[in-house]
Amino acid sequence: YMVNTDRGRLIADFEHYLGILRSVHDALDLQLALDHARSVLPGDLQGKLQGICDMGGTGFANMDEGHGKFMKIFDARQHMLAMLNARDIQPNVIKELLILDYSLETQQSVLVQGMASENRLEQLCDQLKCLVTSLVGHIPTEDELQAILADLNALGSDCAKLRWNNAVESALLLKAMVDRTSRVVGELSDKCQMLMGPKAAFLGQQIEAPKRNIDVFVDEVLRGTSLIAVSLVLQRMEPVLRGIAHLPPWQMISPVDKPVQGEFR
Repeated sequence: YMVNTDRGRLIADFEHYLGILRSVHDALDLQLALDHARSVLPGDLQGKLQGICDMGGTGFANMDEGHGKFMKIFDARQHMLAMLNARDIQPNVIKELLILDYSLETQQSVLVQGMASENRLEQLCDQLKCLVTSLVGHIPTEDELQAILADLNALGSDCAKLRWNNAVESALLLKAMVDRTSRVVGELSDKCQMLMGPKAAFLGQQIEAPKRNIDVFVDEVLRGTSLIAVSLVLQRMEPVLRGIAHLPPWQMISPVDKPVQGEFR
């Protein structure tokens, strides 16, 4: 039951209050971030970002729609990364672009997590290339990442289409890139653990946080980055490439002091 009142004004007041709550608590809301940054964004980038806001969120009916949304977000991120790496960029613009890019990165990660049944090599390779491109834009000092991106740009497309000499060689070459990327992701995760782990443990002890929460704190932080998306794409590519290259579904790791060559029986 509602007393006799101007319901239109009441609804408008509630909507305004909801907008305040979102602006305070939801830093990842893309529309709010875009509206706040319009004054420092070029018109074409504003159009791309508004198109993402209007595409209906991260839900999708099929893999093609999900991949299309992923690539649409990458197009906008690539534009912003080019602006971020420009020498004449102003500090106030950097702040707005980073907030927008973080929101887009989160949307890409959500899309990748949702496409659990994706096993098409070309689409997976495109997704990997896009994610590595964004990582290079944010971590330009990682030489290994730049080398991986150069290989993906030069060879990834042909390998994913199985056009590098033959299907088996294409799969083996792309498998080598996947393994190399996996090692870099592991190294970056270890760096984050070394940087944040001791600090998280110290601060957690000061506030008497449960030890189980302290132990997984850095892992949960990493889950909110694009590293988790890269890992998921790599995991999906692995069995596909192994099947094409006729590799067994296992891998033997044996540390040795010097290279060993021979036939495994």
